[in-house]
Amino acid sequence: MENYFEILKKCRVFTGLDRDDIKHLTEIMNSKIIKYSKGDVIFSEGEKPEHIGVVLHGHAQIERTDYYGNRSIVAVLEPSEVFGEAFVCAGIKSIPVDVVALDETVVMLLGLPDIPPENTDLYNRFILNLLRTSSVKNLVLMKRLEVTSKRSTEEKLMTFLMQTAKEQGKSSFRIAYDRQQLADYLEVDRSGLSAVIGKLKKNGKIKCCKDLFELL
Repeated sequence: MENYFEILKKCRVFTGLDRDDIKHLTEIMNSKIIKYSKGDVIFSEGEKPEHIGVVLHGHAQIERTDYYGNRSIVAVLEPSEVFGEAFVCAGIKSIPVDVVALDETVVMLLGLPDIPPENTDLYNRFILNLLRTSSVKNLVLMKRLEVTSKRSTEEKLMTFLMQTAKEQGKSSFRIAYDRQQLADYLEVDRSGLSAVIGKLKKNGKIKCCKDLFELL
């Protein structure tokens, strides 16, 4: 854990906790650190949710696959980000998504103890942080719903780009997705997305090169 303390300190579930507190919590939650290669499945749809994950190194992706095999991206996870907490806390029988490593990724897995630990104050602070983390994620999901609820590919793309520009406070910005990932996030066909990007460039509404976009 010592090698990743700076990352853990940035993690929302450990907000306000010092090194000793974090070390104690990870011990009572039976933490384990696991390395994954690109493409490895960290959490698989259908398995029982037993752990909360924290990305320590690399990147992971939360994916949802529908009945027909169409994939959509729920979120891309960066170091210090938490995942799986909603499934564990909700007590559902199976995980409804896949979590996949996008590159060489290191993850800490934490289990919630069945019996509250002796240091109740420390554990309660962790639970409060966990609640705040879930609340922030709900806001992120609301933003994505604003995008995917649009009718056309152009509307979805422009809504996403305007959201990103507003968040970064500038008209020129980079996005976290390649073309296929962006299509999956928007829940549209990749070829249709490419056609819309070409149209918007031709009409002078955007400029783009790979992951760099500019609103005109």
